[in-house]
Amino acid sequence: MPKPKKLVTYGIYSKFRNPIYIGLSLTVIGWSLLIADITFYIITLFIVISCILRAKLEEKVLEGKFGKNYDKYKRKTWI
Repeated sequence: MPKPKKLVTYGIYSKFRNPIYIGLSLTVIGWSLLIADITFYIITLFIVISCILRAKLEEKVLEGKFGKNYDKYKRKTWI
């Protein structure tokens, strides 16, 4: 479980709430398209779904810790 200490809203986090998960997902999708193998497509699907679920879990923790500040931040950012 993540243990946030402060809400980071500057840099890349001023545009995206989950840049690591977005980057990882785009990377494996790109590799999947490059490799063009069904096994890698399945692995890619698993990784992307895992990133989505992890981001949702982290979002709940952040909502609990930062409340209205996090809601305001969510409205300003993408994903």
